[in-house]
Amino acid sequence: MNTDDEGKSKSMQRNNNTSPQQVVADPFRLLFSREIRDEIIDILAASGPTWRKDLQPRTDVKCFSEIFTPERLLPYVRELSVLGCLSPEACGAEGHGSGNNTEGKPDHEWITALVPSLSRFNQIDKLSLHNLSWGDIAVSTRHFILTHFAAVQHLVLSMINFWNSNQLFRTLNSFPQVTRLLLDNTMWHLANHSLQQVVRKEPLKLQCLRFGPFLAGHYGLLIRWLIEERDTVNVDEAEINWGDTDIRSLVDLMRAIAPSLKVLKYQQQFESVGSDHWVFRVYGNEETDDSDDDQASVPDADDPNDWYGIQASDSGGDEDAGEFDDRGATKFNEQNGSEGPEEDVADDANNHNAPSKSLEDDEPTDPRAVWQSSVEVFPCIHEEEANRIGSQLLEEVPIQDSALAIIQGRIVWSTLGTFGIKLLSQLLSPHTRRFTLSLALRKDVRWGQDQADWGTIDALLDSLAPAHNGCLFDLNIKGHLRIAISHKLPRLHERKVWIIRYWQDGELLST
Repeated sequence: MNTDDEGKSKSMQRNNNTSPQQVVADPFRLLFSREIRDEIIDILAASGPTWRKDLQPRTDVKCFSEIFTPERLLPYVRELSVLGCLSPEACGAEGHGSGNNTEGKPDHEWITALVPSLSRFNQIDKLSLHNLSWGDIAVSTRHFILTHFAAVQHLVLSMINFWNSNQLFRTLNSFPQVTRLLLDNTMWHLANHSLQQVVRKEPLKLQCLRFGPFLAGHYGLLIRWLIEERDTVNVDEAEINWGDTDIRSLVDLMRAIAPSLKVLKYQQQFESVGSDHWVFRVYGNEETDDSDDDQASVPDADDPNDWYGIQASDSGGDEDAGEFDDRGATKFNEQNGSEGPEEDVADDANNHNAPSKSLEDDEPTDPRAVWQSSVEVFPCIHEEEANRIGSQLLEEVPIQDSALAIIQGRIVWSTLGTFGIKLLSQLLSPHTRRFTLSLALRKDVRWGQDQADWGTIDALLDSLAPAHNGCLFDLNIKGHLRIAISHKLPRLHERKVWIIRYWQDGELLST
């Protein structure tokens, strides 16, 4: 055997001894020797690259520790993602369920095993936490995440069950230098926060804010955290997915950020507690086919295992809304969204799919703050009442000083549809160069094309065009259009300022 053959034989032997986990962690191991890999690293270093590292339950700890060292790739990592892989949509088919133990419950011990290696990462700019059960992460590991990466400027919290409001705001307050904040599909079940956690006075300056939908927990508390006591609130770009009938919080938010906001992407889809869709769905009175692509999946409020379906107290603001348990936390009943006996929660303590108790590293709870939230934030407001409140707020004190250049709105039609249009209309400014509005019509008879208030829609949108020359207006009407509805918008069609498109099942019908 010649030298080349011997080299190939040894290389094949090394490759055959490589475990599948090592191949996944370092795919170049099969292609290049260590010397060549090091040369590649040196060449890359000269170009000043940055890396993102995704961590999953199947991450090989040994290979991870070997590759990410000061001499190799560690200096180039600026983004870190921790993917819990608890649900199918989180990590794809290969990673699905790898974050659960044999009993199907969250197992995040693998994160703790990576802490010694993660402690080397001192230049992380972006931290993404995705698909995690926060209370199932070891206390010491939670502390490490919140302290070691406290200087990040870009924070993503996605599909996380924080267990309680205390942990959510403890997490948010641990990253004071954030300039890009993204929260979606976050949830919590136990209200045990303090006033100090929620009411912040330091300036908030964000290049980008994105939030919603929230699966278990009203939006109001987050809005208070964002704007209530801060002297300065500046947001350059915002992407807001609003689905809570707490309309007052939405209007307050828009008033606060409109003067600094340049780009807004707004989606309005009411399917949470209090919405018409939820009421009809729960009580079985809805005549609808929910197979429409424009409708998001809604948790089953009647299924005790569908733990993100019901959000909070439906006390209606009555005098008993401030009753506390021995931890100073409001007691909620998952099944009907109202206060209930504490034993109802205790019975589910061993079920990770049930509302969870407080955690040992919770910050001190403020019973008064929880009581205030239960009265002001948690009571269920139905859409008709929310529509009345929202319209009144906009009429009495219109939103002023908007600086928006781009407005993109998508409204899934419901009782609050006209309110959504009024809200976006008040955000139009002399600086606006593009205004895009999409109206998604449902299949069912209650919220279909025949129930939309086309006269109001026509008048509202037509009133925007004359005062704002130079702005491009786009209107997209999507849904199951049984008959042509162009005649329902006579002003818009006559003036021809708006570009109107009609869509059905993803296909353009006409313009």
